[in-house]
Amino acid sequence: MEQPTLVPKKRLLIIFGKTSRQLNLVQGYGIGSSAKLLLWGIASPLLLSALLPQSLHAQEGLQDYGHWAGLCQSLTQQAQNNEALKKKQYDKKLKNEKYAEALKACDQAIALNSNDPQTWTDRSTIVFAQAKHSEAVAAFNQVLKLEPDKPQILAKRCISLFQLKNYEPALKDCELALQVADQRLQSLPDQAWYYRGAALFELKRFDEALAAYDWATHINEHDGRAWAGHCQVLASQKQYSRAFQSCDRALQEDWPDNSAAMGWSQLAQLHRQLGEYNQALENYDKALAFAPENPKLWSQQGILLDQLGEHQQAQASHEFAVTLAPKSSAALIQQCANANQLRQFETALASCEKAFQEGDGDWGEAGLDFAWSQRGTALIGLGRFKEALTSIDRALAIMPKDAHAWSARALSLWRLGRFDEALDAAEQGVEYDPQSSLAWFNQGRILATLGKLEEAVAAYDRALKGDVNTGKQPTLVEIWINQSAAYWRLEDYGQALAAADQAVALDAKSDRAWYNKALALMGLRSYSRAVAAYNKALAFNEKNADYWTGKGIALKALGNFPEALASLEQALSLNPNHSLALLNQERVKKRIQPSK
Repeated sequence: MEQPTLVPKKRLLIIFGKTSRQLNLVQGYGIGSSAKLLLWGIASPLLLSALLPQSLHAQEGLQDYGHWAGLCQSLTQQAQNNEALKKKQYDKKLKNEKYAEALKACDQAIALNSNDPQTWTDRSTIVFAQAKHSEAVAAFNQVLKLEPDKPQILAKRCISLFQLKNYEPALKDCELALQVADQRLQSLPDQAWYYRGAALFELKRFDEALAAYDWATHINEHDGRAWAGHCQVLASQKQYSRAFQSCDRALQEDWPDNSAAMGWSQLAQLHRQLGEYNQALENYDKALAFAPENPKLWSQQGILLDQLGEHQQAQASHEFAVTLAPKSSAALIQQCANANQLRQFETALASCEKAFQEGDGDWGEAGLDFAWSQRGTALIGLGRFKEALTSIDRALAIMPKDAHAWSARALSLWRLGRFDEALDAAEQGVEYDPQSSLAWFNQGRILATLGKLEEAVAAYDRALKGDVNTGKQPTLVEIWINQSAAYWRLEDYGQALAAADQAVALDAKSDRAWYNKALALMGLRSYSRAVAAYNKALAFNEKNADYWTGKGIALKALGNFPEALASLEQALSLNPNHSLALLNQERVKKRIQPSK
């Protein structure tokens, strides 16, 4: 039998590859004929193990480790190469399968030897690419424990911490990464400066954030994200002209995954900030064309549509956001707010409760106080006023100057008959936000209840001039209807009619608007026109006893007693105890009796 030719250990290192981990597969010497197979690229680590002499199997665990570690590194590199292709036709499912296969190999290797920084680096690469940032941070921690102060790892951990919204630790990592790289005369990609800027922005350190984005664009002038961040900071500082320049530049430059969604989104935010809502909406449409699976973009589009008063369209956007991110507290709470606008209070409460009970606890820009306030609004709509107060008080404990929460508190107290407390709460609402139509509207209703009608009319005037014109509740129709009622009670029938006409012009199908118009016309003794207005009201709500009663009284005033009696009897069929209908029924009967 031919004697094996011994190959020096150094030669085997060249055969097996770049890292020393493959040396675990052999102990000192290999076999010449087997080495040829390896050079031809035929033998696998398992085949090599089979070809080794019996004496080389003494440390079987290490041999297994080398196999899994090599496989971990190889599969990780394959997955990265596939990512680098950036082809749309690349199967997402296949990519995930490759990641899962690589991750399994890495975990097998780590189970056998948890002290190899390369294996931990490979594992961190996989989970980082999958956006599993909690796992990525844990893997980065292990790498840095074994090889402290690696700038590239610090920079990646900064990114993962930022994605987890741990902004202070993220900032420290980015700053340390940049410091160490500078000391070692190493270069880091511009994303280290970008995420430093992003963390500083979230921490409201705007001047420093702007400087960081400047460095990012200095290193890579084609970094679209950095230009978009630059735009965001300038917009927050109300430097709108410069902000538009940066946003325009962002849309001309390069983006990760060839997606300019962030640039269009930032431009939309800028237009929205300036009150240019239609342009903002167009920009959101363009952003979603690049990133249709981004729940945050759908939610932002929904918020803007709500602001425009397009609540039905907004509902679809919020539903998309929640479908894509069913555990997103921010998306769920915006869905709750939208349902409140649509007066779908059961749906609103369900979304709010899910946000609290099953959500991820990230409330977005709106904040936790907004969540408690919207939950309170849903409870008010359901008539659960005491529960609503508890929820609203939670909101005010977090944000004592929240005008919406004070207005909601005023409404709850008003419904509970605690009018003086309600008025105090309403006054807090208008103090903290003088442009809040809702705050002025609620104050007007409370003042009207207290009989302070002239003050109520003035409050409604302020409501009409507030933010109601951007689509918020209450609607203009509701304000005009309530102001008409206040004028009517003041016996200023001309102004009552004018206000009711404004309501009818805005919503010709509002039975309440037509009813108030009829009341004003009755005050002006214009009975024929009043009958016509009552008929309009009844066309949209024929089950209202008040409308039939009013029509009967108007017909009685016109001397049309048979029709008047018919209207009053219709009212009593709907409400047998309607006192005004009963009184006028007797009077009409007496007028009809002599003619029989």
